Amino acid sequence: MKISAIPSAQNWLNQFLPEDKKTAEKLLNQLVYISTEDVVIALGERISALIEECDKVAVFPVRELIGAKESYFKLDDDDAVPVVQQNDITLGSEAFVSNLITQLARRNRDKVISPEGNMKNPTINNLRAEKVDSLILVDDLIGSGNRTKEFLESIYRHPTIKSWLSGKHIEIHVLSYMASQQGKVVVEQWCKRHQKTTLHVLNKCPMLNTNDEAIIELCKRYVDKNEKLPIGYGNNPVRVVFSHSAPNNLPAILFRDRAKLKSKDASLRPYVKYWTALFPRRALVEALKTELSEAKPASSIQQLIKELLYIVSSNPGINVNSLNEHFSGTDGQRNLCKERCLGFSWLRENDFQLFITENGEQELIFINKNNNLKVIANNENNYYPSSMSRAMSHQD
Repeated sequence: MKISAIPSAQNWLNQFLPEDKKTAEKLLNQLVYISTEDVVIALGERISALIEECDKVAVFPVRELIGAKESYFKLDDDDAVPVVQQNDITLGSEAFVSNLITQLARRNRDKVISPEGNMKNPTINNLRAEKVDSLILVDDLIGSGNRTKEFLESIYRHPTIKSWLSGKHIEIHVLSYMASQQGKVVVEQWCKRHQKTTLHVLNKCPMLNTNDEAIIELCKRYVDKNEKLPIGYGNNPVRVVFSHSAPNNLPAILFRDRAKLKSKDASLRPYVKYWTALFPRRALVEALKTELSEAKPASSIQQLIKELLYIVSSNPGINVNSLNEHFSGTDGQRNLCKERCLGFSWLRENDFQLFITENGEQELIFINKNNNLKVIANNENNYYPSSMSRAMSHQD
């Protein structure tokens, strides 16, 4: 089912003039819905791997700053506990990341500095006494990159942190489930300017095509005339929605309610007097979450391997790092499918370039004739043990 067909989307779609409704449906159908459970599982696995590599760590969720010049660790009190989540902020990744950190700390009591870990608060003095060697900063999405960069600067603002980084006593790991290319570049540039700071991105963020003039014009015409960011924060529109919240990098017509609307397009004003967002104030009601989950297309292992074989067959010698531009699955799915194809001898890799083998070409011919994967279809349990199947299902 397409997102434009779900019941919860109909009131939103009916706000558009008849001649604009098809474009609005096209916008909705490009959205990618990701459950918080999928995000938590992927982040949890990577954080656990980072914890294994370190002696002592402190883990923090990336959040909006309280003030432009906020220092995450108080400059005048090394015993002060940093504010992890603002009391008046209910959306975003802070809440579920904080819960994830609690669970990880309980499982790694000897390594994680937290009340649930070694019973210490992550104050500057406690980090010093415990000889912490890594800070892990966790986020769900890096859109424009500005929020993450500003949060890094708030960490770095404390002279002790700056001194430890300069002396190579600690490392900072920034971990995000997903990032746009623009946001990734912004944070990577910050990391390059500061020692011992590394960015880890699990998935490339699906972006709205800004060359699609019909969709972009729709987003600009229907917003209020005072809207400064009609296509989303940073003018870098994403097309992803999480079950815990909708990013502010989405077009404003998707998440900004207006009790009184004066459209940028004056010709719309006699017909559109107010605006009810699909994700008001970036929140998703339970009914909408359920419908989006049911509408979400599920890509099986077989389908994704078929897609990968076709990509490599059509692009001989394609660089592994370029697969993201063609492959529809997540980075984890891409890596798993690549390893399976190499293991089946359907692909071969040479200097990060992929080539389809004769066996792979024969398999592709069979797939195109039968619309299935011969080996996997007949021997799925042999090649995909239950543990691997569970891992893939979490990433679909």
